[in-house]
Amino acid sequence: MKDKIGTFADYVKSAQSIAFFGGAGVSTESGLPDYRSHNGVYTAMENKGKDPKKVMHINYLLNHPKEFFKRRKDDREIKPNAAHKALATLEKMGKEVHVITQNVDSLHQKAGSSSVYELHGSNRTWFCMDCGQEVKEDDVVYEDDLPTCQNCSGLMRPSVTYFGEMPNRETSEAARTLIAQADLLIIAGTSLTVSPAKSLINAFQGDHTVVINREAIKRIRIPVDLNFQDSVGVIMQELIDRIQEGE
Repeated sequence: MKDKIGTFADYVKSAQSIAFFGGAGVSTESGLPDYRSHNGVYTAMENKGKDPKKVMHINYLLNHPKEFFKRRKDDREIKPNAAHKALATLEKMGKEVHVITQNVDSLHQKAGSSSVYELHGSNRTWFCMDCGQEVKEDDVVYEDDLPTCQNCSGLMRPSVTYFGEMPNRETSEAARTLIAQADLLIIAGTSLTVSPAKSLINAFQGDHTVVINREAIKRIRIPVDLNFQDSVGVIMQELIDRIQEGE
């Protein structure tokens, strides 16, 4: 009987289109914390008596901008890990791979993936809340501890979705279409608790679904063919190794 990695490799080889749906667990091996584990961002806030849904709410940014940006972590030096690199490698092998991510770190693009849909935006792009001018994160200028627009002196902010805001509808609908058209769906590093994650994966009508997550996912309605309760990077690297062994 073929082992699970071998079966996973067969799924990838036979798929014409692959949709990879990833969450915070994809980037933890790069050094970024997830949100809901015992070491997660939300857990750390709760341990300090703070409500994540308030501290990471758009109203908190508007009403307490200095506190908001003082708390914010700079993740620009974070590097892609084995999971990000594996997806880029599959694309280089000629596979059609579409990455749908809940993360805002843009590590998939840094690794070399060309089809990336960021459901919650990206830290790499900022915009002025007054005049709308967009700049790269590296070009953001701080004045009096606040990111300040050099065009109108308004407050700059990352192009990400905070609590109290709606995800970009066009991005979500494009992701839904790609998931619906895919032959293989890989769900990785996510508990599927945040919208629109829960509804998007239900659009899948393809052949096989593979889940890679350290903890069991309770909120999944579609059939799952393979379930790896392991590191996303480890499993994805083993997948690449197995495919390359067979070439």
